[in-house]
Amino acid sequence: MQPGFEATLTQSASLLLVRVLMPLVAVSSCLLFLGPGFVLSTAFARRAGLEWHVLAGFVLSYPLVSILGAVLGDVGGTAFGLSVLALTLVCGALGFVRGRAAGLGGVQLTGLTPGRIAALLVVPCALASLLAPKFLWESFNSDGAHAFESARLLLVQAVPFWRPEAGEIAAFPGSNTFLFAYPVSWYIRLF
Repeated sequence: MQPGFEATLTQSASLLLVRVLMPLVAVSSCLLFLGPGFVLSTAFARRAGLEWHVLAGFVLSYPLVSILGAVLGDVGGTAFGLSVLALTLVCGALGFVRGRAAGLGGVQLTGLTPGRIAALLVVPCALASLLAPKFLWESFNSDGAHAFESARLLLVQAVPFWRPEAGEIAAFPGSNTFLFAYPVSWYIRLF
């Protein structure tokens, strides 16, 4: 093998990982966490637009996935991902039962075309690809590190509040700033 060939091969693999695979994983993990609420929203509002279902799905997924995380404790990785997927399937079964009991037809997402679905997936993937170096190699400042550690508290306790013995850092997050930590903890658990 030529000496420059190995370097080129390594650079190509890194480019593929950073610019293609990481954005696909990031967008698919967002879809995974949106799943339980999205499925429930389609069960209760069968003829709403996609935007409404995405918003309602996030609102419903937020407490569902957060409670799941609290129940599972320090479970993470594949087990947590499979648990969220199982929660999505349970929500789907509940929605199916509700639809059958009410005699409702199938879900009708208004204005949904294959081109629109592609655009809805391509734009976030392209944005994640463009910003990948910032996401992967940016160092935390002190506030970012504190927020990250506050979210990590959710792996061992139900709320992201520090004990008073922690000193000055115990002041954040407070009772009106703690909600950011739950979705962050989902990604910490998954990855």
